[in-house]
Amino acid sequence: MPRVVAAGVATTLDTSRVSRAYFSARVNVDIDRAWAVVGDFHGVANWVWVLDTCVPIGDLGSGEVGAIREYTRRDGLTVQEKLVTYDDVGHSYSYEFVGMNPFPVSRYCGAVRLSPIVEDGTTFIEWVGEFEAESAVCESVKNQFERLYAALTGDLRHHLAGY
Repeated sequence: MPRVVAAGVATTLDTSRVSRAYFSARVNVDIDRAWAVVGDFHGVANWVWVLDTCVPIGDLGSGEVGAIREYTRRDGLTVQEKLVTYDDVGHSYSYEFVGMNPFPVSRYCGAVRLSPIVEDGTTFIEWVGEFEAESAVCESVKNQFERLYAALTGDLRHHLAGY
C-alpha cells in the first residue's frame, strides 16, 4: 500500500482514497515546554478540556510505538488510540483509532509535529489527519477534524498559560 506523510510522519493509508485535514499555529512557549505536554501520549487528558480521563492500555509507555491510550470524553464516549510512530527528537508522533471510531471514516491516521521558531523562541504546531471516507462526507469530516485540531491547540495554549 502506498505511504502517505502526515506532518512529516509516514502512514500507510490508500492514497487513492485519502482526504486530508490540516491545522497549524504558533504556541507562545519554547518547544521543550510544549513537547513536555504534547509528547506525553498517555497524558492527553491533562490538557484537553473535553477529556475526562485517559489511561494506558497494556504495559507500553507513553512514547513507545504500539502503546494504546483509552480516553473518556466528558460526554461519556470512550475511544482508544494506538501510537503508530513516535519521534522524541523530532517532536512528532502519529496515531490511529483502535476499535470504535467516533468519526464517519473507514481509516484515520492523525499526526502532530512541533518545530521551534528560532526567531522568537516559540513553537510551531502542526496537526494532520489523513482519512478515508465516503465522498459525500469528506468535506464535512475534513472541517470537523480541522475544528478539533484548532480546539486542541486552544486547550494546549490554555494549559501552558497555567489556567
